[in-house]
Amino acid sequence: QRFLAVFNGADRLTKHYKMSLEVGVESKPGAETLKLVPKVEDGSVQAIYLRVDSASGMVTAVVTISAFGDRTETTLNGIELGKEQPEERFRWSDRPGFQVIEAG
Repeated sequence: QRFLAVFNGADRLTKHYKMSLEVGVESKPGAETLKLVPKVEDGSVQAIYLRVDSASGMVTAVVTISAFGDRTETTLNGIELGKEQPEERFRWSDRPGFQVIEAG
């Protein structure tokens, strides 16, 4: 639930995470990168990086580092505000070597 709060804005991030400005490997030109580290370790997430576009202030990527060191990057592009989005616009495509694991 704490991890999902990053995506759905259900709770203040500062309630669950220590936040700092990232100036390392996860930084990208044209963006500010916030590093979020869980205040309470639970074995699920080591860190989350939110990449925020310097010009628009929009979050353009979310990078998660699992407790095992696995890295997942979700890139948000073609962002459109203020209008309904058809379900067909959301696509998932498997890439070689990736495995879908369903949690229950």
